[in-house]
Amino acid sequence: MCCKKRKIICIFLIVMIYILSGCSDNSEANIENEVGEQSVTEAELTEGKDQTEEDGQTGESSQKEKSDISGEGRASDSSVKAEEYPTPDYKDSEPEPTAAGKGILESEDDLELSNPAGDGSSYSFTYDDKIFKAVYSTDHWKIIDSYKITDINDMTIICQALIGEHKIHGSDMKSYRTAEDMAYEWKQHNIAYYILSDDSRWKDNARDVDLNPEDQGKSLYELYQDRTGTNYR
Repeated sequence: MCCKKRKIICIFLIVMIYILSGCSDNSEANIENEVGEQSVTEAELTEGKDQTEEDGQTGESSQKEKSDISGEGRASDSSVKAEEYPTPDYKDSEPEPTAAGKGILESEDDLELSNPAGDGSSYSFTYDDKIFKAVYSTDHWKIIDSYKITDINDMTIICQALIGEHKIHGSDMKSYRTAEDMAYEWKQHNIAYYILSDDSRWKDNARDVDLNPEDQGKSLYELYQDRTGTNYR
C-alpha cells in the first residue's frame, strides 16, 4: 500500500514538473515573441517617421518647384500680354505738341504775317515751320486748320497780330474784341474738335475757328447751343 502511494506521488511530481517546465518555456517564448514584436514595431515606426520626413521634404521641394514654375509662367504671361496689348499711341488723336508743350512764339514778328495778294483779306503766317492761312471779312477772322495750334499764349499772340491788321467788334457792337477773349473762343473750338467723333457733322466746323462779335465770351456749351438749338438746362 505504501509503495503504491509513493508511485502515485512520484508520478504526480513528475507531471507537475513537466507542466511547470512547459509553462516556463512558453512564458519565455511569449516574452521573446513580445520583445521581438515590440522591436519590429519600433523599427516600423522609426522607418515610417523617416519616410514621413522624407516625403515632407520632397513635398516642400515639389511645391517650391511648382511655385517657381508658376512664377515663371506669370512672368511669361505678363510679357506676352504686354506684347499683345501695347500701350496705345494717341499721337494721331491729340494736338501736335509744340516745343515740349510750351509756347514757341516770342513776339508777333515770329509769325511773319503777310497779305501776299494785297487785298486786305487773304493772309498767311508761319507757325512751327508750317504755313497757316487767315481770312478776313467784315468783323470776322477765320483761321484755317486752327485746331493744330494749341498753346494758349501762342494763340493770343496770333490774335493780337490779326487785330493789328483788322479789329473786330465785340458782342455789343461798340467795343472791340481783345486778343485774350479771341484766344478763349479759339480754345473752345479746339476742345470741340478733339471731343467730337470723326463722323460728326460738326467736326469740320470746329477745325477752323471763326472769330466774330456774336461768339465773344461764349463757352463750349453755349456755342453748342447756338449751333444746334439744343438746351439741356
